[in-house]
Amino acid sequence: MDEKRRRILKLLEEGHVTAEEADQLLEALNDANNSENNQSKAETIADKESEAEDFTKNLKKDLKNLTEGLFNMVDDTLQKVKSGPFEFNFKHTSVKREFQFDSSDITNLSLNLASSSIEIFPSENDEISMDCRGKVYKETNQEEAEKKFDQSFQVSVNDQTLHIEQDRKYIMVEITLYLPKKIYHDVSIKTINGSIYLRNHHFEAARISTVNGSVKANKFKSEALYVDTKHGSVRLDDVQLSKAKIDTTTGAAFIDGEIGHLKTNVITGSIRAYVRNSDAGDADLHATTGSIQLYVPEDIRLHGHASTTVSSVDINLPDANVDTESDQIMKKFIRFNKGIDKDSEETDYFDVDLSTKTGSIRVSNL
Repeated sequence: MDEKRRRILKLLEEGHVTAEEADQLLEALNDANNSENNQSKAETIADKESEAEDFTKNLKKDLKNLTEGLFNMVDDTLQKVKSGPFEFNFKHTSVKREFQFDSSDITNLSLNLASSSIEIFPSENDEISMDCRGKVYKETNQEEAEKKFDQSFQVSVNDQTLHIEQDRKYIMVEITLYLPKKIYHDVSIKTINGSIYLRNHHFEAARISTVNGSVKANKFKSEALYVDTKHGSVRLDDVQLSKAKIDTTTGAAFIDGEIGHLKTNVITGSIRAYVRNSDAGDADLHATTGSIQLYVPEDIRLHGHASTTVSSVDINLPDANVDTESDQIMKKFIRFNKGIDKDSEETDYFDVDLSTKTGSIRVSNL
């Protein structure tokens, strides 16, 4: 067993990463090993075909970037554990707080957090309630810990906005927020160290961001959603999104639901999107070192482009027409459409743009 695989399993054993995250890291290592085999094949091709020499040099560079990118993902995760806001062997003191608010005037949310994970659920009544479970590190005195927590954690309501702020990295807080089911107009949730989970809510405009943590949403609706993570995955299940932009540096992106306009950029990780509605507008899915999978309804009308530098493009749609296909050694570009007359000037179709540098692309029916 190689050293990186052993380190990943050690993180899982100690509870620093979830089983899902460990599986993704192990899969990334396997992809990297496969890429090294592809590199050897590319070198053989270059020896036999002198006209491909320049391309092969670029190919080797891309493969090297892929391998380094995947290994960096593992190293970044390990470093995140080692150099977080506190050392894991430091003692801490636990602090609990509960808050309740009248929700009648609150239509906006602003959460600016240093080291906090947050879960937002629908409440069973018309009140907003919040449970906070904090850990104050480097402090063993209960009274001093509670004082430091209260200084760090601030909650207020003004201008129809619920404000929650937490500004000290050595205080970790797990927040559970219960909101009455209604439309919230402007929502901003930012955390440095922590994950974010949303369930069964409607945010008209929402900006969700975390540096070290994942973002998950279930039964969620938004007219304008922006999600940004640095070291963490994004998973959106059973969602209704008019417009959505998703950016991740290290982590996969998963989207399943009814989509109007979707733009997703992933540096190291895969993209998988299930578009459930036939009236979807457009999807721009771009990955640097990862695969792209797009699933669409059987009756959807679409026009698309797909390109990859290293790997394959599979348009697995029975009624699709491939208009243009370029295949230069391992570089592929395909233009395809389904249910659209070539000479038609119609614009009422799903416009798809898929590109990855070192990964495969697959388009299939649901």
